[in-house]
Amino acid sequence: MINTLIEHQRLSITFAETLQRLSEDDWRRKIAPDKWSIAEIMGHFRFWDAFLLTKRVPFFFTTQQFEPSPNVDLINEQSAAYARVTEKDKVLAEFIIHRQQIVEQLLQFSPQQWEKMLKIGDTELTVLHYFIISSQNTPPSRNVVRREGMNANP
Repeated sequence: MINTLIEHQRLSITFAETLQRLSEDDWRRKIAPDKWSIAEIMGHFRFWDAFLLTKRVPFFFTTQQFEPSPNVDLINEQSAAYARVTEKDKVLAEFIIHRQQIVEQLLQFSPQQWEKMLKIGDTELTVLHYFIISSQNTPPSRNVVRREGMNANP
């Protein structure tokens, strides 16, 4: 399971690299009515990956309490707004850098650290379970891009 989580992070980097080939129109087009564009989807990871790297991972193996999670809806809207006005290359570069840092962190965890219990608010879970849950919020798949008629392939 740990190797699968790490591979998932690596694949998200590879996927982001393919998105660099999208046209500006495809990058900014909503994937469906009342849904975000690829730009907004990828842009919202900027905050959440940084939050993980600065407000969660450094405290996994300490006795310090975790900071409460921010307002999800507010952060997601601010992140989407950021992506709407930011160049595609910058959004993708930020995503890739953060994901590389996440992979580096995951590779440093010992087997015992993966099993450490965390208490975040009222929720108790292991480090492994934390990453299983967080990996469910992933970048869009190639299938979404293909279904919407966007070409991210070479």
